[in-house]
Amino acid sequence: MGGALSTYSPHVVLEHSQVDYCVLGEGEETILDLINNLHQPEKVAGIAYLRDGKTFKTMPRAAKMEREKYP
Repeated sequence: MGGALSTYSPHVVLEHSQVDYCVLGEGEETILDLINNLHQPEKVAGIAYLRDGKTFKTMPRAAKMEREKYP
């Protein structure tokens, strides 16, 4: 799931819904990375997920605009 609620309150979404992963911020590249790493979500920057009832957040993914400006 993406959007503002997932980005700013992923623990609420994950703990109170059937959602497995929250995309934090821009999702165009994150979702592709997540699809390729479903069994190792800790390798995907910019997501939150539940494991054993606890919410985990990975490292933030740099915004696309930042990467284009500072390659």
